Amino acid sequence: MLHANETAAAWLGTDASNMRGKGYLDHIHVQDRVAAARALRSHSGRVTEDSVEFRPLPKPSNKLDGAGPVPTWIEAKIRHISMDGSAYVVAMMHDTSGVHELNHALERVREESEKTSVAKSRFFANVSHELRTPLNAILGFSELLTSPVMAGIDDDKRNEYADLIHESASHLLAVLNDILDMSKIESGNYDILPETFNLATCLEGTVAIMRGQADLRGINIAMYGFRDLPEIVADKRAIRQIMINLLSNAVKFSESGQEVRVVVERLARRVRIHVQDDGIGISSEHLENLGKPFFQADSRYDRKYEGTGLGLSVVKGLVALHGGEITFNSIREQGTVVTVELPIHGNGARMKAAPQEPQRLTAIPMAANTASASGQTKAQQFKIIRNSA
Repeated sequence: MLHANETAAAWLGTDASNMRGKGYLDHIHVQDRVAAARALRSHSGRVTEDSVEFRPLPKPSNKLDGAGPVPTWIEAKIRHISMDGSAYVVAMMHDTSGVHELNHALERVREESEKTSVAKSRFFANVSHELRTPLNAILGFSELLTSPVMAGIDDDKRNEYADLIHESASHLLAVLNDILDMSKIESGNYDILPETFNLATCLEGTVAIMRGQADLRGINIAMYGFRDLPEIVADKRAIRQIMINLLSNAVKFSESGQEVRVVVERLARRVRIHVQDDGIGISSEHLENLGKPFFQADSRYDRKYEGTGLGLSVVKGLVALHGGEITFNSIREQGTVVTVELPIHGNGARMKAAPQEPQRLTAIPMAANTASASGQTKAQQFKIIRNSA
């Protein structure tokens, strides 16, 4: 090395005076040394040009005195010169870290786009299944009711078929409503209509609505912390939908004999609602994706539980439109806790929705905040999930 300026030397973790008379391959990442050595190799007797990209070895400090950050990637434009019987190499180095960072960012976007595309394909396939199944039931049983073979069938059997048609139509309507609501939320066209109402009465009403479904499954819904709840300013219809979707999921993924718990905490200016079940839970690999549109932890056609996977997406969107927060906490085969936090005075609510940025979900191990059961009531034993800092 005959000469190097201070910036080039600093990029390689040394100073110019120390580089004179020495090579600089020792300052290059070991995986890039062969390519760098090949580019620097002398081409005796002719003028040639080459280039090579390499990574400098990591240094204790990633800052240069007065010269900005140390590059993570460097491109060297190399010119080989033969003069007076001697071979020389001139290398002009420039920082290409930004290009690599941009390429990595584009690659991440591409991967996310592919994941979303696959998820959408699965979602639409599952939606087709969710629509086709009740439609087939409606068509099949309605044809039976009008068929001559039904002439001798008693009224109980006719009523049973009519009930099945009604159940299938209700399921179909719920699927379509989820799709429409999610579409409105994503496009920013879901209107939030705030009003003042009693939160306890609203929550008790949604629990009452879900008790029928829970009773059929042999599941109890318990309520804690409903006393002395304040009136809040929010869209009552949306709060009902949030609770019905959460309770529906909790009941769906629970087994007979288990309990679903609704616990409400009053904070200074907000209320925190926990919906906990002791059901199948969700594996950690899927937890961070909960609430994302088109995501289902189990997207197989033969999956045990019905549903489009849009319920939690709708909940997440409605919570965000109220200026609230939602967190998910789950352990496989032990249960799930969904926590919704809402402003009491509606200062986060908007009359009309704007497109929302994806909300980060914080997963906290269930055992982290589990209180001792000794001498406590069942309400106190509830695993309260706190937001992480």
